[in-house]
Order: sequence, then C-alpha cells, then structure tokens
Amino acid sequence: MMRSFAAVIPAAGLSSRLPAFKPLLGLGDATTLGRVVRTCRQAKIREIVVVTGHRSAEVAEEAERLGVRAVHNHEFMQGMFSSVRVGLAALSGGSDGVFVHPVDIPLVRFHVHQRLMERFARSDAPVLYPTYAGRRGHPPLVRAGSLPEVLAFAGEGGLRGALADRKSTRLNSSHRIR
Repeated sequence: MMRSFAAVIPAAGLSSRLPAFKPLLGLGDATTLGRVVRTCRQAKIREIVVVTGHRSAEVAEEAERLGVRAVHNHEFMQGMFSSVRVGLAALSGGSDGVFVHPVDIPLVRFHVHQRLMERFARSDAPVLYPTYAGRRGHPPLVRAGSLPEVLAFAGEGGLRGALADRKSTRLNSSHRIR
C-alpha cells in the first residue's frame, strides 16, 4: 500500500540566540529553510507547509520561491507548539503521517525520513522518532490518527508534552546516518 506523508516546518521564531535570522541563513547552496524543504522533497513527502511568524513576509517569500505553501502563525510569540498547531491545522488532509521538522535542524538527511516512513508501515505506534546513540531526535513522524489529540493538547511541554503519553517507536541507528 502506498502511503502519503506531509511535513510541517515551524519557521516562526525570533532567532534570538543567533546574530542572523535562522530560516533565511545561508547554509551551503541554500538557506536553512531551503535545506529542510529539499530534504523533504528528496524523501518524497507530498505536502510541505512552512509556518511563518517573525519576519513573516520574508519567510513566506522564500517558501513561495521554494514552491511550498506558507501559513502565518499570528500567535508565534507563544512558542513553537503554537506554530506546530497552525501547521497541522493547515494540512489538506489525506496524509497517513506528518513530520514536524523545525527549520533550525537543517542537516537531517532525507534517508532519515525515508527510514521512518518504511518503519511506519510496520508499526502501529502513534509517533516514530529517529535516534542516535540512544537519544531521541528530529523529526518525529506523527500518525495522522493522533493529530486531533495533538491539536487539542493544552498541557505543559509543547509538542514533547503532547506526544509524551503516546506509545512511540524509535528508529535506532548504531552508526552515523548520512
């Protein structure tokens, strides 16, 4: 059975810990946003939604240049989880699972997404995570059936808190994934 996947890329923050604005920061031959979008495309992710906030017009312009849809989070100052919610709510539907891939983690290789998608077919876990050296990483892959609960979550801890009570599967790697 052919599965369909989407990605939400939160890119709404202030980038206050860097002297440059993260989504538009040059990284090799692309911006950090461009690298994340490219990775998602290489993994054959069907729908990609970028969530803007701070410097929204510039990020939306870059998203348009990259050929993906941008949606604006008017409440981006409330934190990344507010952007995750806006992105999830903006998806067109029909995806079996959704990656949440923050723009400030641009060096994930496309085969990490592919391996998670392969594992998705053999698992009934609501969320799958890549791991390295026993540590959970990004991007999580959330099963579509879990999205209403994630959207409704009002507790502490943002996305991590929303996913904490869900049975998860970790895609372990004993070697460096390239």
